[in-house]
Amino acid sequence: TVISRGQTVISRGQTVISRGQTVISRGQTVISRGQTVISRGQTVISRGQTVISRGQTVISRGQTVISSCHCATLINRKQQMEGDITSIKKSQE
Repeated sequence: TVISRGQTVISRGQTVISRGQTVISRGQTVISRGQTVISRGQTVISRGQTVISRGQTVISRGQTVISSCHCATLINRKQQMEGDITSIKKSQE
């Protein structure tokens, strides 16, 4: 059925929400342009940031939580390394 001009029901129970946004499969929705639910319970948080698997989240570009227990350690270690690199660069200048 055509709901309105340019919007089509793809299959029973699946609806185009707005132009360019499609329900991929039952229970999976495009949240906004360029953001897709990959599988049940996994959501793209913002452009370029993806939930890899249940309980594992990309916090910001280039920072990945590998497991919930290691997340704080990994992020702190990355920030420490970045801090060290910055201080080395400053001292070289």
